[in-house]
Amino acid sequence: MDAAITVFNQYMRNKDSREAEARIKAMGGSVTSSVTRKTTYLVAGESAGSKLDTANRLGTEVLDEDAFLAMLDQRSTEPVN
Repeated sequence: MDAAITVFNQYMRNKDSREAEARIKAMGGSVTSSVTRKTTYLVAGESAGSKLDTANRLGTEVLDEDAFLAMLDQRSTEPVN
């Protein structure tokens, strides 16, 4: 997640969003509240609304919660170079 910028559009159902934010920061990423051209990922729930529209318009990668958590788990087990 080095330098990745992640936006959540709602609270996560399977994990505390503060815990997810802490994991992102520990891997060198950041979390913001709005989607911009610098946003790397939008974690979108069922009612993503305007954030999803913006992410699609800007070409931001959109993940559902399960895909996001799987990515976090995978990246947290990768060796550090």
